Amino acid sequence: MSDLLAPLDADQQSLVDLVAEAFLREDYQWPFFDYIEGMLDLEGRDAWTILETFPELGRWRYSALFWSRSGGAKPSAESEVELTIVGFSHAPALREYVSVFFEVVDFLCACRLQTGPQPRVARKLTVSSDEFAEHWRASRHLWPRSSFRRAWRRERRSSQRSAVSLPCSKASK
Repeated sequence: MSDLLAPLDADQQSLVDLVAEAFLREDYQWPFFDYIEGMLDLEGRDAWTILETFPELGRWRYSALFWSRSGGAKPSAESEVELTIVGFSHAPALREYVSVFFEVVDFLCACRLQTGPQPRVARKLTVSSDEFAEHWRASRHLWPRSSFRRAWRRERRSSQRSAVSLPCSKASK
């Protein structure tokens, strides 16, 4: 069994850092494989060879990185290379977001538990970013680094606020 949280070797860490830095620089958009490959080519390293060395878990091949796989083949030039929550934990620039992720999961679980199942009503849960922000402030968490605060403000100002939908509903209490 592989140890997903074991320290990465130098090449793996370099690739994770490259993905994390591009993600932050590009306003939270994952970089294409072509970018990762090109940047590592400049250093004389092969991105695909490094990607293949990351420990994986299970038949879904969960690891620090994710990309669309078709038969385990090399990512296409336009495949986004993403960090999983394990990848975030390996990236110094993103490590502080791991606790935010688990706080969101805990919040969503608590919301779901507040809604009892009904025999003839399917539960649907919708939680807005404002509701989570209220919960976050009420539990007196400190916001992570300023880049996260900037992203939060930008999201709140945008006219298209997205809600998270799960198979339960506050309205069906």
